Amino acid sequence: MDQEKRDWTVVAVVSAGWNPSSDDPLAEYTRGQAKALIPIAGRPMIAYVVEALSQSRYVKHILIVALDPAADVTFSVPVEYLPDAGDILSNAESGFDYALAHYPEADAILLSTSDVPMITGPIVDALVEECLRTNHDLYYSIIERTTMEGRFPESRRSYIHLREGDFAGGDLLLARPSL
Repeated sequence: MDQEKRDWTVVAVVSAGWNPSSDDPLAEYTRGQAKALIPIAGRPMIAYVVEALSQSRYVKHILIVALDPAADVTFSVPVEYLPDAGDILSNAESGFDYALAHYPEADAILLSTSDVPMITGPIVDALVEECLRTNHDLYYSIIERTTMEGRFPESRRSYIHLREGDFAGGDLLLARPSL
């Protein structure tokens, strides 16, 4: 891929079908629905994610996997709904397969969870730019433990120890179609 390219086309796949376990602090707010629908300031959490993705200069299409369109969430941009494929990995695969089949012009596919309401368009753009300027096929965002716990001390994240320290997943994954 042209590492200097500035007009990349990214298809975003938002995984939205997860229901938290009963010990999750957010479980009481779901009212038996998907975590994506938890209201924040009067809007479903997923609405903030879709809004941020739509503000990216690179995201041209947004696919939502495993959220029933009958949930009647209003988005400011068009989205496409894909059915629940059964589990998080199958949902991701379904979204990637759909993106590859319907958007062959895509330079990358961005997988996002629906529970990152603080994400912004500039954050998405920075990730896309950092990733697509290199020659790798798969990128997964990680956050250092001290940063995560400093900002969100009650988040109860799991961490993996790497040579450079302890890290939590950043809930964004970017892959090239060649993967």
